[in-house]
Amino acid sequence: MKICMLTTSFPRYKGDYAGIFVYHLAKAISSRGNDVLVIAPNDSRLLSYEKIDGIGVYRFNYFIKRFQRLAYGDGILPNIKNNKWLILQVPFFLFFQFMAILKIAKKERPDVIHAHWIFPTAFSAVLAKKLQKIPVISTVHGGDIFGLKGPLFTKIIKYTLKRSYVCTVNSKATLDAVRRILERDYEIIPMGVNTTGYSKERSSGDIRRRFRVKDKLLLFVGRITEKKGVEYLIRAIPDVLKAFPHTKLLIVGEGDLKEQLQKLSFQLHLQDAISFTGSMTHEELPNYFASADIFIGPSIIAESGDTEGLGVVFLEALAAGCAVVASNVGGISDVIIHEKTGLLVEQKNPDQIAEAIIRLIEDGDLRKRLIENSRQHVEDNFGWDKIGQKFHDLILRIFRE
Repeated sequence: MKICMLTTSFPRYKGDYAGIFVYHLAKAISSRGNDVLVIAPNDSRLLSYEKIDGIGVYRFNYFIKRFQRLAYGDGILPNIKNNKWLILQVPFFLFFQFMAILKIAKKERPDVIHAHWIFPTAFSAVLAKKLQKIPVISTVHGGDIFGLKGPLFTKIIKYTLKRSYVCTVNSKATLDAVRRILERDYEIIPMGVNTTGYSKERSSGDIRRRFRVKDKLLLFVGRITEKKGVEYLIRAIPDVLKAFPHTKLLIVGEGDLKEQLQKLSFQLHLQDAISFTGSMTHEELPNYFASADIFIGPSIIAESGDTEGLGVVFLEALAAGCAVVASNVGGISDVIIHEKTGLLVEQKNPDQIAEAIIRLIEDGDLRKRLIENSRQHVEDNFGWDKIGQKFHDLILRIFRE
């Protein structure tokens, strides 16, 4: 079968983390004998078509090329929040995405369109379906539901869900959110992790030496944006240092709050305890996960309502052998089972974050047990081989009905 994946984010170069889970899903479905192609937005420096590991990738321009800023970076919604003028690019994005679907579907004749995110991608796909008559699978990742508010977006979401042949969601929390908008059948299929690429064996002494780690290494990886809650992790560190003075925290990533949070770390006199590393390539990240003792994901429900639909980064941390502390918001509890695969804390609670970190540092047996449980949990439920098979079976089912 030929499957066309529609996405707002896809790796732009080797090692790029943008939309990496869409790439891995495309590879997993392709490995089952399917022909997979991808339609994604361009930025200022990409080819309009290329083959990446056997996957045909079409990229459409939606504005004057050098001024295209809506996609990539922090994501469409955060990008608009940080630069209100980008809202002007949205109508152009919708139009040129719609035209790209029509043009490429006519050329490639896919059997099904698999659209990631309800808006703008799945919305464009169901509009194009009126002309192309191609069944649409819509996958909801969470941010496209939690972060879109108001009667207009509710109508768009309901319209899209109703006209999708199949809808999948990535977690129980996302399922609850979409059912509040439209009651219909949904399939829970999470995104996955490349378990072979993450292992404690990739632990690097070079990383610990470079950042002068003398004791336990704590790690955060992600966009430094509001919903990631990094502020509360930083505020937890003084209490951790009182118990374990040589603990080091690495904050890996970029985002609109980075400069503000760097200032906060200086105000709290944490410049020796916290290092902001900037972004890393997808090839570098497994070494950081493997080198860390504890991964902390202090996510929150943002003012807009946006939060974690699932949190692929937690899967990566578990697969790499990190003990994990995470906030109990969104779909995180589908991955982090309290006292079994990690420790859950209240959102926006630095005291609980500090207590959980200290507990894991002090209790080596607990840390070991969580790590052992985590690896098995990830392999059983989130390996790309299993996730790819679920989507493959779903696509087969469409053509049997």
